[in-house]
Amino acid sequence: MAPEQAAGRNENVDARTDVYGLGAVLFCILAWHLAASRKQDKEQDQGHSGPADKDFGRSDTRVSETSTQRFRRALDAICAKAMSHGHLDRYQDARELAKDVQRYIADESVSVVTESWQERAGRWLRKNRAWAQSLATSGAMVIAHFDRVRMVTQQILGPGNRSARGNSERV
Repeated sequence: MAPEQAAGRNENVDARTDVYGLGAVLFCILAWHLAASRKQDKEQDQGHSGPADKDFGRSDTRVSETSTQRFRRALDAICAKAMSHGHLDRYQDARELAKDVQRYIADESVSVVTESWQERAGRWLRKNRAWAQSLATSGAMVIAHFDRVRMVTQQILGPGNRSARGNSERV
């Protein structure tokens, strides 16, 4: 249940409230347990029932730290935005949340994560494996060609020419 619903602030209940619920379902699917604050977990372990009022809605939504599986930070960010404590900070509607999940599944950039150039390059390499292999092969061939040219040039000039050139540079 979204924090605004639990607090009885019905004037704040809108599509973003549903997004919170969808985010909680997504989190449960990914992490294999409910998103609950650590304080709430400790209280339940000690026999107390119910969440502390001040902590309600402030859940740990990091999938990668709560699950034994390693998930990308994009999923962490999607869950965190969907389950944000402030309803204005969430996705505006379920369609926006669905678009980010679909982008993640398609191995595309999601709206809630700013990626480094290394992450973008890695995604490009995964999606364009044939091009990447062709570029790597071409690069290796160019390097081999220049190395061969260097070796032939050394053979033509010979050791005497190189030392003569070195002597003329010293003068």
